[in-house]
Amino acid sequence: MFDEKRETPREPITLPIRLEDGRVGITRDIGPSGMFLEIEGPPPADGTIVFEMEVPETGLKFSAHGWIVRVEQFDGHTGLAVKLLDPRLEAIA
Repeated sequence: MFDEKRETPREPITLPIRLEDGRVGITRDIGPSGMFLEIEGPPPADGTIVFEMEVPETGLKFSAHGWIVRVEQFDGHTGLAVKLLDPRLEAIA
């Protein structure tokens, strides 16, 4: 067993995500203060990430930037644990 370092629990939610640099990925879990996502290729070099995801069924778009707190490499993909900063939820224009 290990010590849980998350500030808040996460829910297993799989949604497409688009990074500021144009790459796409997918979420694996999301919580109020953080999330885990998978992208192709390497993580952003500066340790931060800017992204958005749309949930058309709800008419909403979620966007945020965050600090990358953990990186996992597997099968040509990169897993990123992200602490969310400045999250925004707004209507899809």
